[in-house]
Order: sequence, then structure tokens, then C-alpha cells
Amino acid sequence: MIGSALIELGYTKVVRTSVLRYSLFLGFQFWITFLYVLIRRVGSLISPLETCRGALFIS
Repeated sequence: MIGSALIELGYTKVVRTSVLRYSLFLGFQFWITFLYVLIRRVGSLISPLETCRGALFIS
């Protein structure tokens, strides 16, 4: 009885830590992807503005 409870407790702890690690890893990947997409979006927004400003400046 006590042994099975201990095994169950250990199992839950292992599952919890692995789930935590996995979610941290997924979160890390998500943030990298999010930042990458954000930078690309901002870059694509800035590029036309830069060309417009350059064209205005030249003219």
C-alpha cells in the first residue's frame, strides 16, 4: 500500500517535471518564432516607408 503510494508519488513528480520542461521548451520555441515573425513584419512595414522617405528625399 505505502509502496504503491510512493511509486505513484514518484511517477507524478517525474511526469510533472517532464511536462514542465516540455512546456518551457515549447514556450521558448514559441517566443523565438513570435519574435522572428514580429521582426519580419516590422521589417516589411519599415522597408516601404524607408523607400518612400528615400524617394521623397531624392526628389
